[in-house]
Amino acid sequence: MQVIRMLTTKSGDVKLKLTPSLTATRTEKELNQVYVRTMFSYSPTSDPLIPCPEAGLSFLKGEILQLTNLDDPNWWQAVKVEFALNRSVRALLNSTGSQLGVRRAGLIPSKGLKEWRNHYRGVMDKELGDSISYEEVERYFPERGLYRPIVLVGPSGVGKTELMHQLIRTDPDHFREPIRSKINASVVQATTLQ
Repeated sequence: MQVIRMLTTKSGDVKLKLTPSLTATRTEKELNQVYVRTMFSYSPTSDPLIPCPEAGLSFLKGEILQLTNLDDPNWWQAVKVEFALNRSVRALLNSTGSQLGVRRAGLIPSKGLKEWRNHYRGVMDKELGDSISYEEVERYFPERGLYRPIVLVGPSGVGKTELMHQLIRTDPDHFREPIRSKINASVVQATTLQ
């Protein structure tokens, strides 16, 4: 309840970061890896600013990229992150001659270049909606028996509980009711003061 009261006093965007309590420690290499979700689609062949279109990496809005080199202020190097595919999709891809596991690196426009391009074209933020080009994400590999959390946040009476029950009814193998626990209000208050 303390968290809900805090959220009702805030205005604007609220970002929640859920961090699993991992028992295994991550290596320094894993800690330095940066993953982003693309907020726009990109084709290097239609980009007049890319120095070498053949070196570009095309992607669709919503795809996940691993950034491998951020040294250049205009062009970052990235690799598409492929998710584990089920057997039927894997069989279909193999029958078409596509090679699974082969990851192609390429150039993508940096966040700064994307912002400069939007400003140069005279695109206003209200036309773009939110002008974010990339959203940083974390790679999450749940341990067997642990589930990826889904957080439903909203004011009282909007149907969060009903939505949760519909999700569970739709696919009980993937969705479970949360384990309720009491939060010590003094711990929450101390955390927000830091």
